[in-house]
Amino acid sequence: MRYDGNVLGFRRITMNPEVMGGKPCIRGMRVTVGMIVEALAAGRTVAELLADFPYLEEEDIREALAFAARFSQGHEIRKISAPIRLDFDRTPGLSSGFPSNRIFT
Repeated sequence: MRYDGNVLGFRRITMNPEVMGGKPCIRGMRVTVGMIVEALAAGRTVAELLADFPYLEEEDIREALAFAARFSQGHEIRKISAPIRLDFDRTPGLSSGFPSNRIFT
């Protein structure tokens, strides 16, 4: 199952289970929001990040920070796609005891 597309309200942030395990990424690339935030928290500057990742744009970094801020404040983050319906009782390898037909968005 793929979730190609933007996260609602964040046109540069994408989530795809086949890219970086579904973590929020910058424009579908293998650069996660977490990598950007962690680098800035460690003291890297925006200019240094842009030099390290020449395919990034300053707006990518700003949007990664905005996404992280929204997520950390407990705001709901939604993908532009239909909800995922998982039936744990029928999924091989998963133990029962989880609610069946839980919906994740």
